[in-house]
Amino acid sequence: MTDNSVPIEVTEAAAHWLDRLRSAQGSDGAPLARLRNEFADWLLRSPVHVAEFLRLSALETDLIQALQTRPDWDAALPVPDTAKVLRLSELAPERPRPFAPRTVKTRRRWAMAAAAAGFAATAWLLQSTFRADPPTVATALGEQRSILLADGSTMMLNTSSAARIRITSETRQLDLLRGEMLVDVAKDAARPFRVLSGDLVIEAAGTRFNIHRRADATVVTVIEGRVLLDRRLSERTPTPGMVADGARASVATATKRLELSGGQQAAVPAGAAPVEPVPANLERATAWTERRLVFEHETVGDITAQFNRYNHSRLLIADVGLASRQITGVLDVNDPDAFVALLEELDSIEVRLTPEGHREIWLGSRRRE
Repeated sequence: MTDNSVPIEVTEAAAHWLDRLRSAQGSDGAPLARLRNEFADWLLRSPVHVAEFLRLSALETDLIQALQTRPDWDAALPVPDTAKVLRLSELAPERPRPFAPRTVKTRRRWAMAAAAAGFAATAWLLQSTFRADPPTVATALGEQRSILLADGSTMMLNTSSAARIRITSETRQLDLLRGEMLVDVAKDAARPFRVLSGDLVIEAAGTRFNIHRRADATVVTVIEGRVLLDRRLSERTPTPGMVADGARASVATATKRLELSGGQQAAVPAGAAPVEPVPANLERATAWTERRLVFEHETVGDITAQFNRYNHSRLLIADVGLASRQITGVLDVNDPDAFVALLEELDSIEVRLTPEGHREIWLGSRRRE
C-alpha cells in the first residue's frame, strides 16, 4: 500500500537510487566507493529515506516472485483457427482516447514500477553497502555541509573537514577526522551521543556545541546544554587527568572528566596537559555557520590564516611587523579583498601576485625586491 504521507520527491529519489545501484552492478574501484558513500549519505539524512527505499525494495521482491511463479500462459492458450483470423486492415481503427494528465498517485506508481523492474540483481550491492565501513562525510576547501543524522540530530561541517558517522540502534558516535563541526543533538536518554577527536571524547545529552580539531588541540565550545570531556579509557591511567576551575566547571574525580556548560570553551591539547575552561565568545565561535569571520584584537597573521581556510587564492603576510598587528572587525570568509582594504586603512601596503596566484602583502616602506 502506498503511503500518501511520503513526499513524491522522496519516492522518486528512492527509485533513482534503485536504478543507480542496479546500473553499478559489476563495477568496482573508486566510482563504486563514491556511489556507496553518496547512497549512505542520502539514507542518513532522514529515516523517511530509509523507510521509502526499503518499501520500494520489498515491492520489487514481490514483483519478481510473482513473475517467477506465474503459469505458462502462452502454452495454456488454445491455437486459433486460421479461418477465424481477421486481417488488421479489415479492422476499423479505434478512436484514440483523450489524454488525461497523470495524478501524483499515478506518477508514484510509475516511479515504483520503473525502479522495481530494474532492481533484480542489486541485493549483493546493498549488503556490501551496509557492511562497508561507516560512511565518511567530507567537505572541500571553502565548502560547508549540513546533514540530518538518522537519530534526528544535525551535523554541520565547516571547510576542509571530515567526519565518520556511526549511528546504530544502540550507539550514536561521530569521529571528527579533521576540521570543524557544529552539532545539534537530539535527546535520547537510551543512547549517549559522543564525538571523538583524536584521544578526546566529547559526550553530550541534548545540547548544541562546536568542535574545532586543530593540529595542537581540540577546541570545544558549548552553545547550549552541557558536555563531558574525557580521554579514551586506554589513555587515562598513565596520565594525569584534566583539571578545571571549580567555579566554571565540575570534575568527576573517578573518571577525570571535565564538564562544560553553555557559554564555556576549552582548548584540549593532544597530550595530557591541564585544561582551563574559559568564557566563550559564541558569536565568534559560530560565525562560520553564516560564512563570516568575527575577530577582536586578533593578529593579522591569525586572521590571514582564517581566510586561507576558505579560499584557494591565499594571502601571504610577508612582513613580521604587519603579521603581529592586532585588529578588530567582521568580514565575509569569501571576501579577502575587504580584508586587504582594511589593511590599507591601517598603513601603506603593497600587494604582489605570486606565480601560483597568491598575494604577498608587504608594508610599503619595507618591501623587498
